Amino acid sequence: MPTVLLEAMALKIPIVATRMHGVLDVVDDSCAILIQPDNPKALAEAINNCLSGYPEEYISNAYERVKVEFNWDVVSEKYVKLYMDLLHGKSF
Repeated sequence: MPTVLLEAMALKIPIVATRMHGVLDVVDDSCAILIQPDNPKALAEAINNCLSGYPEEYISNAYERVKVEFNWDVVSEKYVKLYMDLLHGKSF
């Protein structure tokens, strides 16, 4: 999991990221500017566009998401459930 994205979300920092596994588990188009991987021109354009104005709703959406979905209470509960399932032989 890209922890740096969670940190940016919690600190209300704009996010430009590539559409790839891990990243898409944390952010979507409602809270980050996402570009295709291996496209440096699109990355440069996205960064330049951020400098002239980043959508404020992305920042608030990202902050709310990290508070609700990735706080320690929620995450620790998911880990406990995973470990209990593993102990009881449940397959995934």
